[in-house]
Amino acid sequence: MEKTGREMKKRLLLLGAILGLMLVLTACGGEKEPVTLESLAEDQGVGVGEFQKSYALQPSGGFSIPDQASISKQAEMTVHENNLKNVVAIKTVSGFEVMNDFMNDYASFTFYDAYGNADSGISTYIWDDGEFIEILLEGANPIDNVRYVEIRGLSDHNANTSVLYEIK
Repeated sequence: MEKTGREMKKRLLLLGAILGLMLVLTACGGEKEPVTLESLAEDQGVGVGEFQKSYALQPSGGFSIPDQASISKQAEMTVHENNLKNVVAIKTVSGFEVMNDFMNDYASFTFYDAYGNADSGISTYIWDDGEFIEILLEGANPIDNVRYVEIRGLSDHNANTSVLYEIK
């Protein structure tokens, strides 16, 4: 009878240890913390995009983004009778041909949410609205949670060949 009592105590101790370990692991595995523009840029090894700064493009030319309001999210928009959904629109100061060459052969883009989760399912378009050359990024997924956009493929004449902007 004493042997059975010891076995029961061992089992209870083992069960207690397992439950304790599960509790510790669950507490440590809480929700992911939101990232900042700077911390995400550092994690991705890219520069923080600056407004009114000219960036050199491949194969030639350059562009700049005038201000924070130049980057916007639009659930839907129509451009030349094309209906686009889940769009991040970036107004740039550049030439149409320069931007077209860059977009066709060098550029790539990634969206990030507030927790640094990436989404590269993006179709790209450019549009001359008469004042700005707009980069239109149509996401395959809803863009409600998109907080950052990374532009890759810039000329190596820049400090960084990729820059990250926050969408406010």
